[in-house]
Amino acid sequence: MKYILIFLFLVSCQSTPRGPEQALNDFIEARYEKRLNRDFILENTGGDFRKEFENAKEEAIETFGLSPITTKPKLEVLRKVCQVKKCTLTYVISYKTLEEKKAKFTSEIKKIAIVEEVEGKWIIMDVSNVRTYHESSEPINAY
Repeated sequence: MKYILIFLFLVSCQSTPRGPEQALNDFIEARYEKRLNRDFILENTGGDFRKEFENAKEEAIETFGLSPITTKPKLEVLRKVCQVKKCTLTYVISYKTLEEKKAKFTSEIKKIAIVEEVEGKWIIMDVSNVRTYHESSEPINAY
């Protein structure tokens, strides 16, 4: 009996539903890994955010992904405020831009995302930028 309870506990912990933070992380990873296409975006977005992509040209969707010359972005959720089926996540994405395999710029972008549960799935309803910070590892030549 004791082993059955341990097994049920382990199985229930592994089958936790995808939450708002995981939905956001999956979207950012897909953007970095260039797995984004119109279908993926429309399945994982809603509201006005989705409407922007419904009307976007294919070139705009293709360029929406992060550049392959960046390191894998790191997501850090700073604040999470949730109601029953709606969460507001304040987060920072940080990455480095590479040039000849060396870090040329370090970037941090602070954003706020609204994520809602719709029919059992967390989708991104809106994303807004708060602050963008870029630091160069060497002086920038303006000429």
